[in-house]
Parts: sequence; structure tokens; C-alpha cells
Amino acid sequence: MAANLSFFSKTLPLLLFIFFSCAQIQAQSPSAGANFSCSSDSPQSCDTYVGYFAQPPDFMDVGNISDLFSVSRRSIIQASNLVSDDNELVQGQLLLVPIKCSCNGTSYFSNVTYEIKEGDSYYFVSTHAFENLTNWQTVEAANPSLTPTLLKVGTRVVFPLFCRCPSKAQSEAGHNLFITYVWQTNDQVSIVASKFNVTSADIIAENNQNNFTSVIDHPVLIPPKKALDRNGSSLETSDLIPAKEFARSESFELKAMQDKLLPGVSGYLGKPIMYDVRAIMEATADLSEHWKIGKSVFRANINGEVLAIKKIKDESSEEMKILQRVYHANLVKLLGVASDIDGPRFLVYEYVHNGSLNKWLHKECTSSSGSVVLMWIQRLRIALDVANGLQYLHEHAQPSIVHGDIRTSNILLDSRFKVKISNFSMAKPATSPAELKVDIFAFGVLLLELLSGKKAMGMKESGEIGMLWREIREVLGGDGDGEKREERLRNWMDPNMDGFFPMEGALSLACLARTCTVEAPCSRPSMAEIVFNLSVLAHSYAENLEGSWASPRLEAEEAVQIINPVKAR
Repeated sequence: MAANLSFFSKTLPLLLFIFFSCAQIQAQSPSAGANFSCSSDSPQSCDTYVGYFAQPPDFMDVGNISDLFSVSRRSIIQASNLVSDDNELVQGQLLLVPIKCSCNGTSYFSNVTYEIKEGDSYYFVSTHAFENLTNWQTVEAANPSLTPTLLKVGTRVVFPLFCRCPSKAQSEAGHNLFITYVWQTNDQVSIVASKFNVTSADIIAENNQNNFTSVIDHPVLIPPKKALDRNGSSLETSDLIPAKEFARSESFELKAMQDKLLPGVSGYLGKPIMYDVRAIMEATADLSEHWKIGKSVFRANINGEVLAIKKIKDESSEEMKILQRVYHANLVKLLGVASDIDGPRFLVYEYVHNGSLNKWLHKECTSSSGSVVLMWIQRLRIALDVANGLQYLHEHAQPSIVHGDIRTSNILLDSRFKVKISNFSMAKPATSPAELKVDIFAFGVLLLELLSGKKAMGMKESGEIGMLWREIREVLGGDGDGEKREERLRNWMDPNMDGFFPMEGALSLACLARTCTVEAPCSRPSMAEIVFNLSVLAHSYAENLEGSWASPRLEAEEAVQIINPVKAR
């Protein structure tokens, strides 16, 4: 008996290991129903989507999910019908992620490169990070030079995700797209069909299944009958939501509609709103000067929503093309368009409540309690916001975009004094890195305006025309020691701050501005370098505040009339 117990105690761990290993292998085996193979009449590659569920702790925001799949945030936002990347995802929320699907000779896969982290294995990453969109056997086959049991942190591994492109016959039958979706425990065919606006019969036929309990945790194919473009909008005749259709909804606001995920299938996803020109003309009293807030820009209240309306000459302007394919928290949002055949044309933007930076720096702003000025912490945050927006345009947009008109009048401030870069009328795709340096110079001048409170170019008392980018050279490069340089800078700074700013920070910002405005474009820093420097400066300033009575987490709107306790010395 004792011998039997001894044998049982020794073999039980091994039996459990074999049991769970077999269970894992079975769960990770490719679906028996879905067919991911290439055929002779199928294209070599295609653009398609995978379904992905938001999951804690690492994949509860669009940014981390886009990094995992190496795709842009905007593409996920558009495909999944999210209003913005600020949307808080809920656990289990279904998203659509765009992928490139390619045939490896026998089967279709979308290869995603993943960097191994502590505790990772092929099985763990396949089931957790990629949620069974692939399996460990497929990953092992795709990485023959790697030993699965000897993975080092930082090793880059290819994870092939299951996908498929339609054959010629399938395309002719109306199936121009297959979405890879992992079947969930509580899924029912009718519910999944409703989510993607397809028929239950099509899902059953495509996956050769009647009982989907056998494919739980396996990838299946969803066959919608409408194609998508890579921006997430449908390839229907019209790329806009007709105003008469949208007017029947309760609001003009764009809302996430998770019941129907697929753009082009639901008919409302990834498309700008088509506003009624008559409603715009009525809301602006026929473009009255009273409603004018900028050059060719008017304030309008349509269906209870305050909007900014910009009159344009050409409905196919570069500005509209660019704004339809970029998305960032520090760029103004294009909400829709309005156009008559022979009448005026408009772009409809979000309304940014605090107006332009130009108004706050160069004009007297007042409140019920007196004069209101931008203090140091606000100016520093504004500079960082602008830099973040430009870095996105320069380094994350494809192709890179040069704004071409960075100035205080085009920097808008929302109700919390967060920046929205506006006016893309001069923006264009950059054909060379040198073109981006135009924005760097303009950003340097913007920094100088934030520091001095002066306009970029103005008349001096002597009658000469003064340029800030030349003045700063005299301030920083004149004769004398460091104390005299600090004194010159202190006298040059915006007197509205009343000397309440850290001299070290002001000096760092002034030196950065001077570097941005050097005459040789190749000597100017990149936006990544600028963002890094500003981030360090902002972090350092926050640490300095921790020991004072001022809160280091002070929000911009709370700081409008509060003088910071760090005074120039």
C-alpha cells in the first residue's frame, strides 16, 4: 500500500503535466472548420481585419493595442467606431484591428513581430496577448532558428496571425473580405452575425460548422459582403453620411456603436458627417461678421452643438485629405463637410473654446476677477502639447506631414488649456526630411513668443523691425558672464509673469528656441529631440513644486490666476 502511495505521489505531477499539456495543445490547435489555406485563384495578399477584445492589464487602451499589432491608432479608432483614442475601453470591448494578410505558399498569415518579455512563452503570448489569433505550433514553425525553451528577454519573435483573402469565386459571390474572429465561450451564431451585420448562414457555411462549441477559443472567419478601404470607410458610392439620414438620429454627435462594428456594413463608421449648407448659413446669419472667429472661420450652433465652420474654395483640398487620415489629441478634429453643387463649401471642425494662443499672449484677456495671463506652467505645457502634435505629424503620419504654418494664431486652447493645432491649409506630405525643418523653425519662434510675450516680428521703439529669433541671440550670446546673461533674459521675459518663473527653466527653453531657429536647417533638432527636452524640463519643474505649497498636479485652468511660487532668481 505504501509502495502504491509512493508511486502515485511520484507519477501524479507527471500525469497532471501531461493532461494540461494535452489540453493546451488541443486549445491551441488550428480550427478544424475555418479554412486559412491559399488557393490558385486567390490573391497573394490583401488588407483585412482581426477581432480583438480589450483585456486587462496591458491592453485596455488603443495605444497599447496598436503597438502590439504595429498599426496606427487612427486605423483602429476608425474601424472600431471609437470617437477618439481618449475613449475608455471596457473589459471585453470588441475592436477591429487592420492587418495585411499574405500567402506563405500554402496558408495565409499576418506576421506580427513581438518582443519577448520576462515570463513569456510561445503559448502564453499566443493565448494571452494575441488571444488565440495564432497558436504556439504555428509560432514555432515560423521561427526555426529560435529555441522555444531558451527565449531571452528582448528577442524578437514572429507571431503569424490566422487570416484569409477571398478567392476569385468568393469575390464574385460578394465576399470581398474575411475577418478573423476568435469564438468566445458565450458566443451564439446569431449574436456574432448581428455584431458584424452578416447572416448566420454565411458564418456557418464559411466555417463548415453547425456546432460552434467545438471551435471555442479558435479563430473563425466572418464573411461580410462589403469591402473596406484602408481608412476604415466603405467603398460605396458616397463616402459621407447623408445629412437627411443622420438628422433622424437624436444627436449630431458621433457615438460608438458596438452593436455593429464594421465600417461600411453599418453605414456610419469611419465617415465624416455631411452637414446641410442651409443649416450652416442659418447658424452663421449668412456668414455674418458677428459670428466670425478667424479668417474664413465662423462659430455656429447646429442642433445644440457649437462648431467651427471654415469656408473653403475646393472640396478636395489638401487640408481635408490630410485631416481625414491623421488623428492626435493635439490636432483639431475634422467632424464633417458641407457642400452645394454650385454654392459654398465648408469644413466643420470641433469648436475650441478658449480661442487662439495669440489672443492670450498678445491681447488683453480679462475675467470677472481681473486680468488673466498665462503663467509659467501653462506656457510650458502648451509648448509640450504643440511639440507632441508636430512629432505625430513628422514621425508617425505616413507619409510625414509638414504643417507649414505654425504660429500663435493657429494654436488653439480648449477649456482646459490643452493645445489643438489648427489650420492645415498649407500642410502637405513632406518629400524630404529638410522640409520638416520649416516647422522646427516656426516652433522655435513660438517658444520665443511664449517666453517674451512679444510678437514674432514687431516694431521697436527705435523704429527698427525686431525679430525674436535674432533678439534671443543677443540675449544669450552677448558679452558678460552668466549672471549678466540671466539678467538680460529676465529683462527680456514677459513682464506679465511678474518674474514668477524658474530662471533655469527659462534659460533652457530659450537655448532650445535658439537651436530651433539656427539658419542651417540641418542643424535644427528633430521633434523627437524637442519633445524629450521639454518632457524633462516639465518633469523637473513638477518635482521642484513638490516641496512647495502649490500642487504639482495643478490643472491648467486652475492655474490661470495663480502665481507659481518658483520665482526667477
